[in-house]
Amino acid sequence: MKLFGFAIIVNVEAEMMSSIFAERILEFIVHRAVFSVSRDLVQR
Repeated sequence: MKLFGFAIIVNVEAEMMSSIFAERILEFIVHRAVFSVSRDLVQR
């Protein structure tokens, strides 16, 4: 039973880490998109 609780804690931490990781990736993609769009607008 103790092992089960430990597994839940690890799972929650892994989910939190992956969500933070996903947010970072999303932020990076958005920044790249905004940067390329603004660069295109400047070139026109």
